[in-house]
Amino acid sequence: FEGECTYSIAKSPGRINSSMSLNGNGLSGLPSSLEKLINLKLLDLSCNALPEVLPLLELIALKWLNLSFNQFTELPDSIEELSLLKFLLLFRNKFITVPAVKERLEKRGTIVILG
Repeated sequence: FEGECTYSIAKSPGRINSSMSLNGNGLSGLPSSLEKLINLKLLDLSCNALPEVLPLLELIALKWLNLSFNQFTELPDSIEELSLLKFLLLFRNKFITVPAVKERLEKRGTIVILG
């Protein structure tokens, strides 16, 4: 990912009190302790090798989520359970088609950026 992973918390919108960056750690799975951080509002998981988002569904306070530069081939409908989510970044993943949930997230006001 060298030279490609330029999205970071520093570029996130607004002022957010509770944030975490696990950017560029080569993660292929998420630490189980992550789901206990229910007050987390900003999470940067870009530039890893993550194949799925399911453990993130416990993070009900998330407003900004960066999943760019990972290995996602699909986005589960259950991501809609993150009802406070306002920004979802999905640059450079392995989607074959645009995730169906994208349109529903956008209708409720979430900004979803693919690329």
